[in-house]
Amino acid sequence: MNHTERKLTEAIGNLFRNSRAKLGIIKTDQEEISHRYEAQWNDLEYKFALKTIDSPFSESLTGAFRDIHSYKYLEDPTFPIALKKRLSATGIPEREIQKAIEILESLKDEKTQEKEIGWHPNMKEIKDVTTNADQRTPKHKTPYTGGGPAPQPNEIK
Repeated sequence: MNHTERKLTEAIGNLFRNSRAKLGIIKTDQEEISHRYEAQWNDLEYKFALKTIDSPFSESLTGAFRDIHSYKYLEDPTFPIALKKRLSATGIPEREIQKAIEILESLKDEKTQEKEIGWHPNMKEIKDVTTNADQRTPKHKTPYTGGGPAPQPNEIK
């Protein structure tokens, strides 16, 4: 084996040993699903719009669904209540509201695990930081300097 062939073989071996180089060859037990949240959210909106397309109030139904789905999961027990309130406030007839609620229930049956996809694992801490930011006193942390001593203000010129 000449020098070039040896380098090529070594490079390929290093590539396969690197755990970050997935290339579809190295299989992991845990499936990455967080990047699919937006596609699933859009798919639910699309399915709702398709099922309400025959209604003369289709745009109002779809708009109300989109508004409520932007801050509630489909599995949330208050989702149908919020949808009914929103639609009745805009003057949609009761029979159309009931059809929309039935469509919502059918989407719930099709879609499970919406709640488990796409949310940051530390969502409670993030919410706490963002909602109580003005009551919080900042904590000083020394900056990471790469292991060396941090420069002092009088040393910087």
